[in-house]
Amino acid sequence: MSTGKKAGIIVGCIVAAVVVVLIATRPSFLPSLRPLGPKVSVDYEVIAPYGHADLSVRVQGPENAYEVVLFNPDEVKVGVAYIFSDDMIPGYATVRVSMTGSSANAIPGEYWLIVKQVYPGDHVFEARPVFQGPDLAITNVQFRTYRDHYWAGPNAGDPYAGVEATVQVYNSGDLPISPDFIKLSVAGDERQCSTVFDNLLLGETTTVECQFDFHGLGEGTYPATVEIYSDGVNLASYATQVTIQ
Repeated sequence: MSTGKKAGIIVGCIVAAVVVVLIATRPSFLPSLRPLGPKVSVDYEVIAPYGHADLSVRVQGPENAYEVVLFNPDEVKVGVAYIFSDDMIPGYATVRVSMTGSSANAIPGEYWLIVKQVYPGDHVFEARPVFQGPDLAITNVQFRTYRDHYWAGPNAGDPYAGVEATVQVYNSGDLPISPDFIKLSVAGDERQCSTVFDNLLLGETTTVECQFDFHGLGEGTYPATVEIYSDGVNLASYATQVTIQ
């Protein structure tokens, strides 16, 4: 055998070995190395129909069964949905995949959307959508106040000021969010109210109502600050005044 043929065989063996190593050692979150299969058209948008962020995915293409998979920016598989071939009879089908997994909120960053045929497993579409996250602004706060006294407990008989707050919040970001609580600070005293809404949706104003009581706060006008928190992060703040009557 000539020297050239021997060299060619050696190079071919090395290339084959490298390919085998790459396939064997690739991270588990990566898709298979199959080539893209038959072309399909895919559209997607963020929705929040049940209090958590989902990605609505519309697949248009051949009448096949498809698997839709979504990885979050931490390379964790957070959503999987299936389209059966019967669903594609009109030439398209729409499914929802979770963007949150076991978490309460979707995290900002680059996601990985994969659509593949269930059999033979060819990837027919991949995308890397990037989401910046929610962007909240408190646009208006209204108070209704009253004075009363505690009827029971360690402060029984002591006076307090009741404050009912109606808070309007606008989300101009590209992800919904379900905050943890609203904090009201009056004259240096702070109270928290667990939020009663599911999500602050994209491009919408949400009205939230909370009730607070401030021990021993007398009549007068006081500086007040309303803040929204999620995972310990202050998402929005609004400075105003409250009059106790």
